[in-house]
Amino acid sequence: MRSSLRWCFSMILVSSILYAAIKVTGLSELGTSLTPQKPREGPTVDDNGYRSDGLQQSDFLTSRPAHSDDFVRLRNENRLRAIDTYCNDHTELRRVNVSRTTLDQLLVSDKQKLVYCFIPKVGCTNWKSVMLVLDGVNQSLSDLQLKEIHYEGKGAQLRDLTQYSQADRTRILTTYKKFMYVRHPFVRLLSAYKNKFEDVMKYPVDRDLSKVANKIITMCRDNVTRADLSAKDKHVSWREFTFFLTSPGGPSSNEHFNFMHRLCDPCTVKYDFVGKLETVAEDAPYMLRQFGVDSNVTYPSRDNFHETNSSAIFNEALRKLSNDTISKLLQVYAHDFGMFGYEAHLN
Repeated sequence: MRSSLRWCFSMILVSSILYAAIKVTGLSELGTSLTPQKPREGPTVDDNGYRSDGLQQSDFLTSRPAHSDDFVRLRNENRLRAIDTYCNDHTELRRVNVSRTTLDQLLVSDKQKLVYCFIPKVGCTNWKSVMLVLDGVNQSLSDLQLKEIHYEGKGAQLRDLTQYSQADRTRILTTYKKFMYVRHPFVRLLSAYKNKFEDVMKYPVDRDLSKVANKIITMCRDNVTRADLSAKDKHVSWREFTFFLTSPGGPSSNEHFNFMHRLCDPCTVKYDFVGKLETVAEDAPYMLRQFGVDSNVTYPSRDNFHETNSSAIFNEALRKLSNDTISKLLQVYAHDFGMFGYEAHLN
């Protein structure tokens, strides 16, 4: 009897050690059979996640010890299968035709036969730069300026799918390689807030965001005057911003915090590669090699070194929100958590 108990205890100990090793090496996303488990009704587990005690520094890293190409390939296959399973479980997300919202996000390189769905606040500046070089608009990444990538000049030469005929759209979506990148939903929201709303007049070029700021102020404050809405020093707080996002129509009012699944619609558009900003240091080089364009361009080694990419900054912001607000945000962005495998739970 004692011998049997000792054997059981040994097996439990070994299992615990193996599980810990898998978590440390990052293999948990692949799973033991390399086949994802059926996603739950809400968020699912992936290689990074939201926890009741906040995010850890490892959840923000864009540079990790390199895994083999086989590992990255299997990880991408697993992500694609998980997305397909999630879409099958949520048939309301499937469309017959690609929406205008998504067509606007799909940038095309006819020269390389590539389509990139850009999501603001998910490294899209870097990827737009890469697409400009791949399409021959620019010779290198080094001399591209932020303003001309996003607002004018060379950036405007990137064609999105709205500029093609219906027949060409079908041909491109059927024959070109397609990719997109995602990011932890909560970290993306904080990045959008800090970049656009801590000082909204810092970005006067985006009048839509100024209008959104006025909506937030009107919704969250009493006795708002016309002078308040026209003031150059108006400021939207983090609490006001997150409250707005939990209201009807809040997320869809601007692409910087619209749902990732709605912007790129992977239930309708069949992507060949879905990368993550958290693993872009591995995902990007592998993907460019697989697409056969790595000799033309490399992904910029200078990743997003914004202050948002800090667990201390993020967790401080999270502590400013009530549990009720966090729960509502989890509900509102549930499809982004579930479809892209980000864990989210509250104890």
